[in-house]
Amino acid sequence: MSLRKMVILLALLWCFAPLPLSAQSEIVISGDVQSVDPSAGVITISHEANQRLGVERSTDKFRVSEPIMLNAIRPGARIRFAADRVNGELTITKLLAE
Repeated sequence: MSLRKMVILLALLWCFAPLPLSAQSEIVISGDVQSVDPSAGVITISHEANQRLGVERSTDKFRVSEPIMLNAIRPGARIRFAADRVNGELTITKLLAE
């Protein structure tokens, strides 16, 4: 591969590379905790719709990225959270109690 083609390829990769997580605008979802299952590492949340995650207003089970999140939340709590799909599963990446 010529140097010119390699430079063009690297420039294209740089232009279309995803932003680091810290640079992305984080989408926060509001919801109500229905249940917490520490043994499964799952929180069931009744939440608003989120187009980026492809979820409608519904109740879904979310894994947590950090198990300590399970200790901070109880059923009935109103929360705001950031989530993403990790290995195809909805996963909470940040959690804030309201």
